[in-house]
Amino acid sequence: MTDTHVVSALKTKRIQVASQIESLQGQLRQATIDLDHVEAALRLFDPEVDLAALSPRKVAPVLYDTKGDTGRIILETLRTSMRPLTAASSDSSPSAT
Repeated sequence: MTDTHVVSALKTKRIQVASQIESLQGQLRQATIDLDHVEAALRLFDPEVDLAALSPRKVAPVLYDTKGDTGRIILETLRTSMRPLTAASSDSSPSAT
């Protein structure tokens, strides 16, 4: 008893994710080629350049919950609540006083 709507949606999602991966891999390949060209041009103008000393610019990490703690906390709060909760009635809401 397979649900054809679910299977169809999952197949569509798989195609979407696989396409995104292929696109990102292509972008990575192109960025690598671009970097090689910039480094070659840099060596033309400065043969003594130390490319290892030119570290990549630091990008701030994306902060997200990798262990599911946030979801667990939210679900536990909802389970133990004595009354229905909404975002507006949350104690941690800035508008709640």
